[in-house]
Amino acid sequence: MKTSLKATFIILVSFMLSGCFYREDVFYDILKELNQISRRLDKIEHHLESKEYEARKKPPKRADKKSGKVDLVKLNAIKFPTDTSKESLRNYVFQVLSASKEQNRWSPKDPQVELLTKIGEENIDILIDFAKYKATWTRFYRKHAVHKLATERSRKIITDAISENRYLIKTILKNGWQGDVKEILIRDIENRVENLPKEWLKAASSFRDRSTYKALIGYFINCNYKYRTYEIIKDLPGIELQKPIIMAWNKVSKGVKSALDSYV
Repeated sequence: MKTSLKATFIILVSFMLSGCFYREDVFYDILKELNQISRRLDKIEHHLESKEYEARKKPPKRADKKSGKVDLVKLNAIKFPTDTSKESLRNYVFQVLSASKEQNRWSPKDPQVELLTKIGEENIDILIDFAKYKATWTRFYRKHAVHKLATERSRKIITDAISENRYLIKTILKNGWQGDVKEILIRDIENRVENLPKEWLKAASSFRDRSTYKALIGYFINCNYKYRTYEIIKDLPGIELQKPIIMAWNKVSKGVKSALDSYV
């Protein structure tokens, strides 16, 4: 695999240096190919790091065959409180999320989403407040429950919380509330915050505001997901991407060459 990757890189660079690529559509194809190569290299690096880590570890204990799945026994034992005070509802949410702690795969169709929506939109702030628990087992189900509950009534609560809870952008975009958070969207793009959700870029692009193009182009050149970002911004009226594509190419090709050299 290492040889084929390096060969691909050398061929692409050779064509680039020979002046064969000057059309934007060809640069776009190159960018797509390099992103695929970069992802393959990321997988190689992750695999090697995992192997090195496992070699240093003690032999792990045998896992329970049932671990990682939705624990229906625990979930069925959770009763919705008759006392619907904030404290009781917060404890109920914590029980639902805690019952998911041992899972290693999640689905929007899992019963936890329905259980969490029982608290109602008037208590959607409880789901958002649980953001302090950073673990995936709290975030995934909260995100989908909020998305399902949200209407105009919870608009301000959700838009006010976007800075610390970027996952809310999917709900904001769905409901057309991105105008409420435009300043925050552009600020994070200008600051080149790593791995912004694709909905973040879609929301910022939806303004079709030329004053935002500089930030969007800068993010395209420097972000990790160039192909995805390009797809989002390429049809904006009046946006010029030929030079940015060359700059993105230069940035990616240097990174790929460095990574390839380290594995050969």
